[in-house]
Amino acid sequence: MNDQIASVSEYYDTVGESYRSWSSSLNIHFGYYRRGISPFDLEAMLAQMNEEVLNRLQIPIEKKVTVVDAGCGVGESLRFMARRLPNAHFYGVTISPWQVGFGEKTNLAKGFENQIEIVLADFQETSFPDGFADAVFAVESSVYADGVDKINLIKEMGRILKPGGRLVVVDGFRRGTRPFPWYFEKLYRSALAAWAITDLAEIGLFEKTLRQVGFENIVVEDIGWRVLPSALHVPLTIMKLAWKSFFGKGARGSRRYLKALLLSMLMGGWKGRFGYYMLSAKKPYL
Repeated sequence: MNDQIASVSEYYDTVGESYRSWSSSLNIHFGYYRRGISPFDLEAMLAQMNEEVLNRLQIPIEKKVTVVDAGCGVGESLRFMARRLPNAHFYGVTISPWQVGFGEKTNLAKGFENQIEIVLADFQETSFPDGFADAVFAVESSVYADGVDKINLIKEMGRILKPGGRLVVVDGFRRGTRPFPWYFEKLYRSALAAWAITDLAEIGLFEKTLRQVGFENIVVEDIGWRVLPSALHVPLTIMKLAWKSFFGKGARGSRRYLKALLLSMLMGGWKGRFGYYMLSAKKPYL
C-alpha cells in the first residue's frame, strides 16, 4: 500500500461516522436539485444525484448486468440502484476497511447481501477481469486517483468495462491549469490535504484523457447550479460538527471533517477556477 492510499484509508476510517452530520443515510456526496424537490430536503437531493447517475448509465431495468462503483463509500449509491435494478449485480470498491465493514453490515441488514459486494481494493488497480462490467460510475471519488488527468483511473475503468459499456463520473474539477497566486496555492493545498487528496482533476485534461483512452460519446455537463441548493446545507453541517468536536463522541473525526469543510468553503469561493461536473462516456464496440 503506497503512502497516498494509506492516507486516504486512514482519513475515511477516522472520519467515518462523522459523515452522518451531512447525511443520516451516509450518502457521501452533494445532491442534485430538480423542480419539485424541496431545497430544504437534503436527503431527497442526495437521492436524486444517484438517480441522475443511474439515468446516464442507461441500464435497462430487466437486464442482468454487472455494475461497479469506483470509490463506493459505504455503498449507499449501490443500494439505491439495487432497488431500481433487481436483476443487476453490484460491486463497490473502496480502500477503507471501515467502509467495507459498515457497508457489508448494512447490506445484510437491508437484504442486499446477495446483490451487492464491497471489495477492499485500489480502484486504479482492481482484480476484476477485462470486460467485467456493463457500467461503471464514480461519484466524488475520482479526486482520489493520481494526477490532474486521472489517467490511471480512466484506463482501469476502460479495461474493466465491456465494449458498449458506459462510464459516469461526478466530481469537483479545476478549470484550467494556470498556477494559482502563492497565497491561494497555500489554501488550495491545505484544503486538499484535509481531504487526503493530492490533486483535483482539470476538466479539460480529464475529457482529453477519456478520448485518448478510447471512450466515445463523451458528454460534459456543468451541474454547479444543480448542486448549489445542497451545498447551502454545508454551514448547518459545520455547526453540527463544531458541536460534536467539543461535546460529542468521535471528536477527532468530527474535527477532521470540520476542517476539510471549512477550507473547502474558502477555496470553492473562486468559482472561475473550480466547477462541479457530471461526465458520461461509452466504451466503443470492437
